[in-house]
Formats: sequence, C-alpha cells, structure tokens
Amino acid sequence: MRKQFPGLKSALESSNTLTARDMKTLLYPLVAFLLVLLIAGIALNTLWSKISTTRAQLAVSQKENTTLKQKAEVLQQKENESSLLESGKLTFALPLRSSSIYVLSQVKRKAADNMVVIEEISVSEPRVQAEISQSVTSLKVTGTLESILTFIDSLSTVAPLVKTENVKTDENDSSSDAVVATLSLTSYYSSYPEKIPALTQAISSLSPEEEQVISDIAGLEMPTIPQNLDPDLPNNRNDPFNL
Repeated sequence: MRKQFPGLKSALESSNTLTARDMKTLLYPLVAFLLVLLIAGIALNTLWSKISTTRAQLAVSQKENTTLKQKAEVLQQKENESSLLESGKLTFALPLRSSSIYVLSQVKRKAADNMVVIEEISVSEPRVQAEISQSVTSLKVTGTLESILTFIDSLSTVAPLVKTENVKTDENDSSSDAVVATLSLTSYYSSYPEKIPALTQAISSLSPEEEQVISDIAGLEMPTIPQNLDPDLPNNRNDPFNL
C-alpha cells in the first residue's frame, strides 16, 4: 500500500517526527521543575536543621543563664560570710598543712589564761589520710580541778578545731588542791579540693546545720601566730673585715 501511496508514507513519517519533538519540549520543563523541587527540598531541610540546632543551643543557654542567676543570688545572700575568708578563719579552722603548731600556740595561751601549768607536751606523727589528716597532741597539766575543767572547755572555742579525748585526772598531793590531768587533743587538716563544681552546675542554699557550722567557725578564737610561716631569710650582714 505504501508503494501505491508514497504520499501517505511521507505524511506518517512527518507525524512521528513532530511527536518526538513535542515529547522533548515537554520533558525539559518537567525535569527543570523536578530539579527546582529537589533543590528547594534540600534547602528547606538544611534550614530546618539549622533552626532546630539554634533552638537547642538557645535552650541550653537559657538554662545556663538561669543557673548563673541562681548562683549569684545565693552568693549575694552570703555576703556577710566573706569576712570569714578575708580573716582566714575557715582555713585556720581546718588548715592546709599540719595544724600542730597552731594547737600548741592555743594550748599555751589558754593554759596561761586559766592558771594551768603544762608539765609535759608531745605531738605525734601526723596520720595522713585521703581526705582529712590528723595529728594528736598529748598534754600533762597541773592546776585546780576547776581551772583544768575551764581550760579543757576553753579549747572548744579555738581554731584549729580540736577534739579532746582520754581525759584522766589524779590528785597531785593530798595536802593541796592541785590536780594532775592528762589529755589528748586531736586536730585536723586537709588539702584544698582539687575539683570544683562546673560553672553551669546549680548550687543549693545551705542547710540549717551548715549555717550553724559557719556561725560556730565565725566565733572561734584565732591563733596569735601568722597562718603562713615563711622561713626566715638570711640577713645581709656587713663583712667587718672588708672595710
């Protein structure tokens, strides 16, 4: 039939060629539209991810800010306790190093105040432990029973903190009121904390018991010797032979 109608063959070929061109014409815009949708989806996904990250960071910052405000409020409420740090009472109550020398100073002062005579005094080797170390000062004193009891009671009001143990009394002479007493004083010392809470960690207000401890420390009597005992440096002396 195509041989008989050559014009029909030409018309069919022309129709097929136009259809292919139409498909290409429709395909290009469709592909471009899909690409635009893909790019827009990627951009929106990235933007949403950044928004989520920013919101999370903002929430963390707000939480840290709230914690810092709470810390500032607690510290402002404790302004009156800053004098404890300035006067060194806290570090005198629980010194950084062995507290024996301060205990000896306080014992001699309180013995003189209460008319008690120190017959013997000795200090044991410090017992170093992980958190709080301790040393023991042994005493033998003479005086009236009342003065000795007052002397022992006065040791509870001094810094460093001491614990009175093993108190024994014996009459010195039947013809006098003098009494001999032996006792042990345990004092403590500790190094400063090596780790402190994170800046963003919340702190709680002090309990009534902790408030009472601070009040007791504020009322302690400090030693008369300085807290930092630096070694004496050699003095520059003139050479008498080099005139």
